[in-house]
Amino acid sequence: MPPIQQQQTSRAGLITSLVITIMIALGLLIWGIMTNSEKQKALNEATKVRNESRQIYAEGDGLERLRQLKNDAAYASAPTVLDVSLRETQDIVKYIAGDAKGVKEARDAVTATKAKLTEAAAGTLKGVTIPTEPMVLTTVIDNLLAKIAADATAVDTAGKAVATEKQRADTEIAKKQKEVDEAKTAMAAAEAALAAEKTRATTDIDAKQKQVDEFSKQVDEAKKTLNDAQVAQQADAARLQQEIDKLGKENQNLKSLLARYRPNTKEAVVRNADAKITQLGDKGTVYIDLGYGDHVVPGLTFEVYGRMDGVPPLAAGTSSFDLPKGKASIEIISVGQNSSWCRVTTLAQGQSLQPGDLCANIVYDKNLKPLFYVYGSFDMDNNGVATPGEAEAIKALIQRWGGRVTDKLGPEVDYTVVGKEPVVPTYTPDELTNPVINERNEQAKRDAAAYNAVVTKAGELSIPTLNQNRFLYYTGYFDAAKK
Repeated sequence: MPPIQQQQTSRAGLITSLVITIMIALGLLIWGIMTNSEKQKALNEATKVRNESRQIYAEGDGLERLRQLKNDAAYASAPTVLDVSLRETQDIVKYIAGDAKGVKEARDAVTATKAKLTEAAAGTLKGVTIPTEPMVLTTVIDNLLAKIAADATAVDTAGKAVATEKQRADTEIAKKQKEVDEAKTAMAAAEAALAAEKTRATTDIDAKQKQVDEFSKQVDEAKKTLNDAQVAQQADAARLQQEIDKLGKENQNLKSLLARYRPNTKEAVVRNADAKITQLGDKGTVYIDLGYGDHVVPGLTFEVYGRMDGVPPLAAGTSSFDLPKGKASIEIISVGQNSSWCRVTTLAQGQSLQPGDLCANIVYDKNLKPLFYVYGSFDMDNNGVATPGEAEAIKALIQRWGGRVTDKLGPEVDYTVVGKEPVVPTYTPDELTNPVINERNEQAKRDAAAYNAVVTKAGELSIPTLNQNRFLYYTGYFDAAKK
């Protein structure tokens, strides 16, 4: 039993020594972390100390280990387990202090290390508390080792991340450098193209400027030519005006001369009779003094007027008033040597025919063939609707009775026959908004303007103008046209 008590007393000293050893190891470990020169070595030694301390500190297992070490050849000089423990402690003290002077020197070393540890704990081991109780020291060491391992892992991970990021950055830099190189190449090509384009543009500008100069020269020449032409034109215009004035005077003289040979509506020549009734026949017939040599044909009609009244004047040729209606109308039915037999087609109420009565047809002339100009819309079928097509009936009568027809109104025309005068209808502004009505109104205006132009020109040329009814009365065909 007394040896057991001695062994327990030695265990307390051993634990104290172990604590000091752990403190020293911890200081060295922290110092190694601070200096970063003996990091891996301190980590290995701390791991070894932690394992040995755990085996010694744990009652039962530590004693068993000391018994096993006693039987080891390396500890042959240690007769007891305590000797083995003291031997290990001396080895630890030697490792910590540099020699085996004893626990006091080791404690001093641990105290100095702890001071350094306390000083460094404020900056390097923030959040780590170094306990003074030996029972929890192994836990602190475990935590510290875990933190060191975690830090190492973090450092390794960070190193790998840095390497990866560096690789990515290098790749990106290479990519950007390639893009920069390509951009430089493209810029160089663009600058070359720009230079070429600038050269081409300069050449084009010079060519265009040359064209502009040539064009300006041509314009100046054209202006001069135009000015010369204008001067010459003005001279020609003055000369032509003189010729026009001269021709106007000659035209007026010709009109005056022509008026001597043209029937005048105000002269008696229009009122000259073409034939006379020589005798009365039976059954409504008469004889006139025109025969084969007078170019008459069957079907030729005449209007009969009294010998005392004579053929009425033409008056207003386009008027429907004062029509030249005679006492009767006759038609040749047979032509003889010196006379023609005629039937009476119409006899006015209260009138009777007498030998010597005058017969007239404005188309017929035994000495010449008068020229007619027919214009407008006519109502020869008496249906109340005048059409341009019925002008052909008027033309056919003229040609049948020996006259001529022209489609151009000029000084050579002897008579002008016009149709019904166009009437411009009156529409309200609202009605004129209708496109159909508006076009109808515009067409009526055009027709009226054309009609008035013909009548005006005929008057200027001193050509007698007759409307449909007046023409039919002067030819003795008014009543026949109704049948």
